[in-house]
Amino acid sequence: MNKKLEEELFEKYPNIFRGRTEPLTSNLMGYGFSCGDGWFKLISHMLEKINLVQSLTGIDVKALQCKEKFGGLRFYYSTSNGEDATLPQEALTIGCDIIEDIVRKAESTAYRTCEICGDNGRNECINGWYTTVCSKHLKKGE
Repeated sequence: MNKKLEEELFEKYPNIFRGRTEPLTSNLMGYGFSCGDGWFKLISHMLEKINLVQSLTGIDVKALQCKEKFGGLRFYYSTSNGEDATLPQEALTIGCDIIEDIVRKAESTAYRTCEICGDNGRNECINGWYTTVCSKHLKKGE
C-alpha cells in the first residue's frame, strides 16, 4: 500500500497502530501494510468497526501485521482488557468474538476484491502466485 494511504490509517487509528514503532521482533507493522491499494477501503472499514467495538467495550486491540498472503488479506492483532474495560468478563469475551468476526469478514471479502483497484475480483493463480484481481488486471497480468 502506498505510504500516503498507510499514514492516513495510522493517523485515524493511532491506538490500534500504537505498536508500529516497536521492534520488528514483536510487531511487524513497522513494515507498513504489505498489500495493494485496492484493499484500502476494505481495511479502513474493518478498522472503523474495530474502533467502535473498542470504544463500546474498552477492549484494547493492537495491530501486529497486515498483509496479503495467497491472494487474501491477513490481519494479525492482539487483544487485552483496556484500562477503561468495566464490562463483565462474559461481555468482554463477546466483544472479542465480535472483533474476530469483523476481521474474518474483511479477510473473506478480500478474496472477492481486486487488490490493485478495489473492484470486484477473483482469487487467481498467475505464474505460480495467488492473487486477487479484477478482470481488467487479470488481462494485464499484474
